[in-house]
Amino acid sequence: MVKKILITGASGFIGSALSEKLGTNELVLLNKVGGANGILDPGIDKLFESVDIVVHLAALGNYAGAKLEDFMKINCDGTVNVLEAAKTAGIKKFIFASTGLVYGKPVKLPITEEHPLNPVNPYEMSKAAAEVKCRSYSEFFDVSIFRFSNVYGNNGTKSVVYKFLHDLANNRRSKIVGGEQRRDFVHIEDVVGLVAGCTDRTAAGVFNVCFGKSYSVNEVYAMAEKISGTLLEPERVAGADCSYQFSNFKAQKLLGFYPKIDLKKGMEMIWEDLK
Repeated sequence: MVKKILITGASGFIGSALSEKLGTNELVLLNKVGGANGILDPGIDKLFESVDIVVHLAALGNYAGAKLEDFMKINCDGTVNVLEAAKTAGIKKFIFASTGLVYGKPVKLPITEEHPLNPVNPYEMSKAAAEVKCRSYSEFFDVSIFRFSNVYGNNGTKSVVYKFLHDLANNRRSKIVGGEQRRDFVHIEDVVGLVAGCTDRTAAGVFNVCFGKSYSVNEVYAMAEKISGTLLEPERVAGADCSYQFSNFKAQKLLGFYPKIDLKKGMEMIWEDLK
């Protein structure tokens, strides 16, 4: 039976890849945050008619300059509006895209789902608050909360992985702040594979979606130089930042999530696309 799946943020990096992956399903795509048919529109209920599953990806991203009230309005209030529309429509499953940044500064690595939440900046706070709202609707439908680590891949222009390779392809110096901070990079194909698979199964709960291995930013840049065959000293700026590495054991055990694309292979795929 073909399911009707509604995706918010469908024009974004993850949303567009997921839409392509789910092409055999009947899709309802919401691309906007504000205005008519945006996630803040109180009249979006009509778009949820006959929908079986909601994948809520739309959000105000993590960037400097936005105010806390903007993050809370879009990422928290907007999520509640989508949840209410889903409840009214009687949907069966709700998948929410959160972030591993809700843990704040890690107390212990690797970070499991039991790690305390300690969001620091407005984006992290809004995502943690939205998670609470999602869990409060779990009596009405199956709620999955996916805490993504650093998602990268072809066309993932906001990822440092893509930026390094793109800069080298254009003989342009990259800017590295700090460099020893470590990140857990997971490829977009593994991410959308998991999300698509969970539209066909019960997957209630909170899950880290990560590769389960960390690399320093300096290591990523060195790998980018090797793959591109170009040596170009980056612009270096002093800076301190905490490191992250997540455990995906829970997703392995309960969802069968075993990411297949390691960082080297994923970077080679980007480079082939950029050449």
